[in-house]
Amino acid sequence: MNSGVVFTRIMRTRVARWPRMPALYGAGTGFWCGIVATIASATADGTNALVPSVLTVAALSSLTTVLGAFATALQTWLLYASFVIGHTGQVALTDASVNAALVLGGTAVGATVVGAGIRWIQMPVVVARTTVVRVRLG
Repeated sequence: MNSGVVFTRIMRTRVARWPRMPALYGAGTGFWCGIVATIASATADGTNALVPSVLTVAALSSLTTVLGAFATALQTWLLYASFVIGHTGQVALTDASVNAALVLGGTAVGATVVGAGIRWIQMPVVVARTTVVRVRLG
């Protein structure tokens, strides 16, 4: 009888999807991106002033969690309402700022749904791990 040792390999896989940015990182990134968007909005004319803020909220909301998306939208709206509409650093609660809040909130919801959909249909990355099993014959 043969009493040799046989080695076999077992291949195990697990699915690793593209992770979302945690809420605190999303909110922090949203804050400094909101500052940049506010500066860009302040230099734009009146019809395009909200576009940099909308693009900021859309980009970050698709990358972060729901809480991070709403924190980004809130911070960006506060900066926009304070420095672009209000001009003095105080939040101006006018019709324009309420409309901006609705647009930014809707953008956060829409981009979060799109980001979740992309993650859902995303081709999973297969991470292979090899396990060596030692089998003794005999």
